[in-house]
Amino acid sequence: TLATHPYIVNRIHALREFSRSECFVRHLLYAAKERIISPQTHADEEAVRAALRDCDLAIALRPEYARAHAERGYILWFSQTIVRDTNDRSTDMIQSYERAAALEPGNPEYHAELGHALHEAGRYEEALCSLDRALRINPDEQGLSWSRARTLEHLGRLDEALLAIDRAIARDPAYSTECEVVRARILEKLGELDEASITFTNEFAHDLDCRMERIRC
Repeated sequence: TLATHPYIVNRIHALREFSRSECFVRHLLYAAKERIISPQTHADEEAVRAALRDCDLAIALRPEYARAHAERGYILWFSQTIVRDTNDRSTDMIQSYERAAALEPGNPEYHAELGHALHEAGRYEEALCSLDRALRINPDEQGLSWSRARTLEHLGRLDEALLAIDRAIARDPAYSTECEVVRARILEKLGELDEASITFTNEFAHDLDCRMERIRC
């Protein structure tokens, strides 16, 4: 009897509509991430499974919402990298990022994350294509040049890799700590041993200076 009451019918209809709203889906995605990164929770395989259930529900409610697919990819990455899940999640992760990039092709973040996932899976040619797409959309993102250099290095295209890493360093010298290590490795593979040695030495000195400055502070 209650279920046929106009007030109850309207409330049920409102709840159904809200459950499909972007606000509710965003709340689900926030809850999913909190399950694994909150200091109050213990990130383990069970927490990952619960986070994935939240993401899957968000996708079921709003399958066209790119962020939901991207967050699912992130949780799968977290499971593989941080939790050290023994299951191979790479294919599932790549598919999630592919879906996000297809739904929102103008978002460089989704192409970049897809490129990273493809790189970790050893699919370097495809990774390079995704990173190039991200760079075309956002050419000023320095981290993309670093990622691109690593991928080019794995493809054996060392001259291009060196240009990419030099571009990353030029854009933001403060980011050079990670870049210089990659640069030295590329130089070593190119047979430029003296310059590689100088790069390693300079980077070690820079890192030591930073550590000493932190101690003084």
